[in-house]
Amino acid sequence: MQAVLEVGDRIPAFQIKDFKGESVNREDLLGTPFVLYFYPKDDTPGCTKEACEFRDVVDSFNDVEINIIGVSPDRPESHQKFAAKHELNFPLLSDESKELAQLCGVVDASGKIVRTTFICDGDGVILWVEHPVNVSGHVQRVLAAIREVLS
Repeated sequence: MQAVLEVGDRIPAFQIKDFKGESVNREDLLGTPFVLYFYPKDDTPGCTKEACEFRDVVDSFNDVEINIIGVSPDRPESHQKFAAKHELNFPLLSDESKELAQLCGVVDASGKIVRTTFICDGDGVILWVEHPVNVSGHVQRVLAAIREVLS
């Protein structure tokens, strides 16, 4: 397993699909600070709780002009169902080959995604990392970190 990216590293170049099946690359994320969070699987208890907590406070992220992007190895069709079922209001990326997850160092020895969150500036430079993520209180820690690293 590659080491987890750290503060000061840049999100690597990638090209994967979003929940609509459209191609997305690193350059598409740049220009505005963003939260890039990796999670193991759509519609499981921990992943649903995490996604819904981001959904419920998306206005707090929008107020400080921070985009939220979720990433898992699920197919775009799974993301569409997950987003519709839980009324998610941010994009989900489909990293089916786990290429981006591996480049970011968030795949364990067994091949499973380790829940991880990066806060990045508009150039894709990592300002904060939580690895592994404890879902309880996670979104509030992310908001606190944003106030600290982007103020």
